[in-house]
Amino acid sequence: MVKMTNYFPIILFGIISFLTESDAGNVSNNECVNCSAYSGSCEVNRTGWAPFKMSLFDSEIVRPITTFEIADSDTKLAGCVIDGYTITDEVDTFICFWAPYFGCQTVASKDYVNIHHFHRIACQQCFKYCRCTTQTNSAIRKSLIQFVHFCIFFVCYYTI
Repeated sequence: MVKMTNYFPIILFGIISFLTESDAGNVSNNECVNCSAYSGSCEVNRTGWAPFKMSLFDSEIVRPITTFEIADSDTKLAGCVIDGYTITDEVDTFICFWAPYFGCQTVASKDYVNIHHFHRIACQQCFKYCRCTTQTNSAIRKSLIQFVHFCIFFVCYYTI
């Protein structure tokens, strides 16, 4: 009969390895693309995420962090992934994330965006998912209102 005490360290190591294993280990090729560099500012009033519609794989690698997991230690994506979610593998193309606390951001494959120079294009696609209201649009709207007020004043002044 074999003593169990001889196998105890091996079993214990296996259990600890299983419990501490993180699915987010293979994300070295992912990068956070700062979309505010391409839009000025993006104001959103909701939180969510969406993979690029042409990617078949990216929707499967974003998942909620459970209460029993340790949060992903990869801080380079912290500014792009919404709270409570993690990316478990390399991104195929790009994934859009949006929240009121950071606007509209993109996590993209370095290979995809750098080879094709798609930083701006990825962000422009994400703006559609995020439904941004940019400050530029607000400034244009404000200027248009001022112009209408001026026209009304001008017409009223010269017709009296």
